[in-house]
Amino acid sequence: MKPQPQIARGALALLSFVSSAGVLRIVSHWSGEGHEAERLYDIEGEPCAEVIVQQLLCHPRAVRERFPHARLCAEFQAQSYVGHVLQGADGRVLGVVALHDAGELQQPELATSLLSLGASRIAA
Repeated sequence: MKPQPQIARGALALLSFVSSAGVLRIVSHWSGEGHEAERLYDIEGEPCAEVIVQQLLCHPRAVRERFPHARLCAEFQAQSYVGHVLQGADGRVLGVVALHDAGELQQPELATSLLSLGASRIAA
């Protein structure tokens, strides 16, 4: 049996929607051990804030160095991050889908492609 490519080893996935200006509501968060409770978080200083502006963001390594004040990256002990904006048919930003990983992202191109595909399906 051919080994399957591994994108991320210890990924933490989250799906969040805009709650108010500068605040996202995490509605689904996989911690690696199970789903975590919903919660609100301020995106100032977080990679998600850049995702909303840039549409797609990938830091295959050293994400905490790039975002030293990111509370979620610190909480998740993230070293890599990939996130994609969720956008409605009218162009309105609905939220963000993202992966944080405690290790380096092994295949960033594949990760961004798959996340982009997933984001378009989630937002549809």
